[in-house]
Amino acid sequence: MKKAVICAILLACAAPAWAQSLDTKESTLNYVATSLAEIDQASKELVAAANQETIAERLRDALAKVSALRDTLRNNPYVQVAGFSVGLPAGVSVEFTFPE
Repeated sequence: MKKAVICAILLACAAPAWAQSLDTKESTLNYVATSLAEIDQASKELVAAANQETIAERLRDALAKVSALRDTLRNNPYVQVAGFSVGLPAGVSVEFTFPE
């Protein structure tokens, strides 16, 4: 069940990339901005989590969102995710490279 939920989250996060072309710098940066807003929301939900099970679920959600962003941008010529971390105290850190 948990694997199915994580797969669904990954597909939901990747869907915007399928819907829009990332072949220009502008479209790529718009995608990154939208993804970061979603990741920020996941971080806020992580901070608000009240119990251990909820915290673990929110950590998985945040990790799935950042992983989807990394995978989507893996071969992008404008922006790539160089690294990321999800941890406690609650938060998500994403490091980008700009190969252009």
